[in-house]
Amino acid sequence: GSGHWAFDGTLADASGSGLEAYLEKPAFVAGVEGQALRLDGRAVAAVPDAPGLRLARGFRLACRLRFEQLPEGRAWATVAIKGDLGRGEYFLRVDPSSEGRRLAFFVNTGQ
Repeated sequence: GSGHWAFDGTLADASGSGLEAYLEKPAFVAGVEGQALRLDGRAVAAVPDAPGLRLARGFRLACRLRFEQLPEGRAWATVAIKGDLGRGEYFLRVDPSSEGRRLAFFVNTGQ
């Protein structure tokens, strides 16, 4: 199945698929609606692999973000990643300032 993480004070998967996120020391802050997961730029919330999280026709990734600050220079800010950076299936990032600070979505086709 798919996954839905509202991060409203919990790492639970609200979709019913049982894909609980894991983060060693999660911290939550006030969000637009309820609470939001606070990430410090180093920690990553991880979720298990599942068929519904793999790229396929109709795949959607939606998120609401607010950054207190972004990395300087040529560094980017990773928002979501499936797999390992460089070998992962896909990832969403904020481009570094040298590339215009836009959201960018990358797909690894394995070629």
